[in-house]
Amino acid sequence: MTSKTNLIIAIVFVLFALVQYNDPDWYIWGPAYLIPAYFFYKPETAKNVAIVYLPIIGFSLWAASYVPAFIDWLNHGTPTITGTMKADRPEVELMREFFGLIICIVGLLYVKWRNK
Repeated sequence: MTSKTNLIIAIVFVLFALVQYNDPDWYIWGPAYLIPAYFFYKPETAKNVAIVYLPIIGFSLWAASYVPAFIDWLNHGTPTITGTMKADRPEVELMREFFGLIICIVGLLYVKWRNK
């Protein structure tokens, strides 16, 4: 992956962090999205196993806490979570958070894989 691509993906993660400003728990989600942004911006740091695997493990454990809500969402026929920006049902917010964590995990795994 070129450094230009890394920079673009890093900017996307920064934008993910910035749109958390109106979320009640922005102080959790903003930094969560900035972690992958950092690794895309400085991919050479992903060569250090501990530094990149710690957030992967942390995000994975965090995402695991959403698995019961994910299963419930599947059992209800996967109702839309993108209909409006307002999360009028609890499962909407839970699924958005779950998929946000999955995006972070996949991003970190990709950076680690590309920088072996």
